[in-house]
Amino acid sequence: IVYVTLAQMLCGIAKDLTKLGGKTVSKLVTPDDKQIRLFRIVALLTGWKNSFKGVGYFIGAALLTSSYELAVGILCVLVAIPIPFVALGLARELGRSTKRVTLKNVFDVNRNVALLSLARCFLFGSRDLWFEVPLPFFLRDGVIGLGWARPAVGAFLAGFIILYGQIQSWCPQLILTPLRQSPPNILHSILWILALAA
Repeated sequence: IVYVTLAQMLCGIAKDLTKLGGKTVSKLVTPDDKQIRLFRIVALLTGWKNSFKGVGYFIGAALLTSSYELAVGILCVLVAIPIPFVALGLARELGRSTKRVTLKNVFDVNRNVALLSLARCFLFGSRDLWFEVPLPFFLRDGVIGLGWARPAVGAFLAGFIILYGQIQSWCPQLILTPLRQSPPNILHSILWILALAA
């Protein structure tokens, strides 16, 4: 369990760095006057990334019924497929800084940004840890859990992640439509804070 937990932690860090890179590239290539478009692009990227992760869960759970090694091998191949396209398709200068950036510069940020980053670290870390380790054990365990079969657990988690991803990809429409304002203003923040607090 300790090994799986640590592996999931490292995978979560790698996933978030990859996601951050994708969002940064989107911001770099989007003009300042097209920020609503950027919001839609980032929501779409994030949502579909999660939906594809759910498809991976589904494939992995189905393949586990025959062989663990086969499941891991096929998932590794699926992850490796986009690598040549990324390596050959992205411009070399994209994302390169024109000034020298040190590790100290990366962490030398506004106090509010540092607190938000720390909160996000615990929020997403706890979410990933809960979802990747204890929840599947609870669903599988026949004594204190629900005693589901492995394929049922995989299908449930896959379905949840796919649905969650699709809701994320529709986030701009869900957030911007109620007040009919674009770009969003402080009323959007107040509306959604109240809705989440209720």
